[in-house]
Amino acid sequence: MYFDNIAALTAQNPVPLNTEFIVGGFYSPGDGGGGTFIWIPGSALSYPDTGITFNAVVDKSGYFKRIYSGPINVRWFGAIMGATDPNPPNDPNTGLPYPQPIADVTPYVHAARDSKEFANDGTLYFPKGVYPGAFDFTSRYGNPTFIRNEINIIGDGEGSVLKSNGTTGYEIPNGSIYNYPVLRLGYRQFHWRYAKVTNIKIDGSFQSVANRFSWGVTFESQGTPHGAEAAGRWIFEQVYFENCDRAVFKFAGNIGNSFLNCTFNNNNYGMYANAYAENGIGKMHNGCDRYLGGHFSGHTEAAIRYASDEEGLAGSGQIIIDGTIIENNPGWAIKMSLIKQSRMIGAAISIRNVWFEANGSETKGGDLFFEGIKSVRIDDSQLAKIWLTDSSVTLFNCRLDSDKGGIGGKNMIVDKHSSIVAYEHRYMSYPTSLIFVNSISYDGSQYLNLQNWQPTSVWGPLRLINTQNTNIIVSEHLDSTNEIWDHYGTSNFEVMSQTNSLYKLLGNGSNLLVLTSNTHIWSRNIVGTISSAGFYVWSIHTFLSDTYDAFEPQLHGEIASEDGFTSLGYVYFKKGQWACSYGLKYIVPNPSPIRIRLSFNTKVIPNDAQFYLTDYQIVKFNNLTDANAFVNSKEFAIQRLR
Repeated sequence: MYFDNIAALTAQNPVPLNTEFIVGGFYSPGDGGGGTFIWIPGSALSYPDTGITFNAVVDKSGYFKRIYSGPINVRWFGAIMGATDPNPPNDPNTGLPYPQPIADVTPYVHAARDSKEFANDGTLYFPKGVYPGAFDFTSRYGNPTFIRNEINIIGDGEGSVLKSNGTTGYEIPNGSIYNYPVLRLGYRQFHWRYAKVTNIKIDGSFQSVANRFSWGVTFESQGTPHGAEAAGRWIFEQVYFENCDRAVFKFAGNIGNSFLNCTFNNNNYGMYANAYAENGIGKMHNGCDRYLGGHFSGHTEAAIRYASDEEGLAGSGQIIIDGTIIENNPGWAIKMSLIKQSRMIGAAISIRNVWFEANGSETKGGDLFFEGIKSVRIDDSQLAKIWLTDSSVTLFNCRLDSDKGGIGGKNMIVDKHSSIVAYEHRYMSYPTSLIFVNSISYDGSQYLNLQNWQPTSVWGPLRLINTQNTNIIVSEHLDSTNEIWDHYGTSNFEVMSQTNSLYKLLGNGSNLLVLTSNTHIWSRNIVGTISSAGFYVWSIHTFLSDTYDAFEPQLHGEIASEDGFTSLGYVYFKKGQWACSYGLKYIVPNPSPIRIRLSFNTKVIPNDAQFYLTDYQIVKFNNLTDANAFVNSKEFAIQRLR
């Protein structure tokens, strides 16, 4: 028996028995809401879901049930934009029936969500089409009470669009009022049972209001943001996020979400994640997220943004970004910041095989912004613009483009509390001030511009050296086991007295060098000459035997010119340990002898310092390619020992 729509089906009185009913559509034939039904005799249902089960209008001796298999189609429940609903549900905001034709499918989608058939690991299907609404999937219970452990949402690709309805008045814990998100997700069990959103588009723009952008997805619990820590463990696969204020917003900390080959395009933020504390207690960090593949572009503030809560009691960690392209974002590609205690509890960040390009400008944004983020590891990636504050980053086999420009024209801004270390580094253009290879670090005491950046290596891995050999001076430099050192005062490094004390710089450390209080030592012998512009590889090894512990960080050696205008780099000492520093630096023409200076960074030292200087070297190259190859070579590692 055939009927044009559901209304015609349910109007039968009495309903024929032992009959199959074919319905053309929910409102009209072909709208996707029709199907095949049978009559289940007995009694009418207390809670028909009006999509899979329907009561007849008059005949109460049974109910209609849809014959189906597979996912539940939201169109079965009337979620059809532009259709005319003869009995529209009331708008929860106004209490009045929804306007005609249908411009907001929220109540129809929620009817599908609350279906008994959807409970316990259900899958909801959005066929190709536009679905304006503010869809809430945070509730554990429907009507009546059916437990929901897992919810899967699927579409037909970018043509299945979940679109903002522009609803306002949504308040988060800090009191801010925002538009409702397009999709609110959460389920209430702490078991690691993943739910999935796949093959669908989420659009935060509202068609009838100019310049209004909603959030795309938020994670919440039982309708309240305060339970959001239990709302994670979602897998997004081939989801397209567009025109959102924040495409994905974790405003109260949760964990365990994955984004597989997702596209984030033209949002203010792609991911925005806050950690969460309550009553002075860190409740939930905002990490354990994975981004595998995918593409981010067009983000005005940041493509990926992680931050600690305002109290700094919960942090970030185990964030993995792998195989992703992040390009053409006016703001930051990745911006992460932690404050207060959260700086101590953040776990490692792993960025692998990521392509950064054309992010930021000279006034805003760039590739990486890290504030209070420790233990960031970046592998096999291409990037250009970095800003570090109280952070540490290690690069492995990466390429840094030095010709892209950044804020104020600077590729890299690193404060004195940060470090960046690189291994097997590659580059796009040269000469460049941003070549750092093997274990070269930067203390960030000044901007790392061409010709005035200061490389340092603090506690870098010790090179393979044979300490039974003498110090090694390679190329144009003196080679001697005996060095004469002059003692100087610390005030402006003016000469207090000169001595011709003889110190042997033996590789086996048989003779100590002694640095007395309120002095520094300057090598009498010239260890090299900056004769012309070029790329200079330098290295120095020391072992600190004894000093007053409180002043260990302030004891250092420097390879520098007599006039003080050229400094190749520093080595910092630590008691009972080898200190190894080496680097590669481009020097402009400045003919000047180079000596080694060993000193304290303070005028009041209660104890003398005793140490060994085992080897040092300076090697000049005329081009960056050869210099870079040398620093990565076995030849450099063994220091041409003889």
